[in-house]
Amino acid sequence: MAAIVMNGNALRDEIIARLRQRMDAAGSPPVCLATVLVGSDGPSQRYVGSKHKKAAEAGFVPRHIDL
Repeated sequence: MAAIVMNGNALRDEIIARLRQRMDAAGSPPVCLATVLVGSDGPSQRYVGSKHKKAAEAGFVPRHIDL
């Protein structure tokens, strides 16, 4: 049986591109990705930052609160 290989980055980029197309077709409604981060853990900050970057690429409005 052959193994199925999935390229996660390529799949992510395809999903983001499709979301962007749908957002543009819908007239760019103000869809938001909101996050709240408690503390100052560096890896968590980078993770949330990367999610906001990809959300913006998809046409979402990223919003964040640090506690």
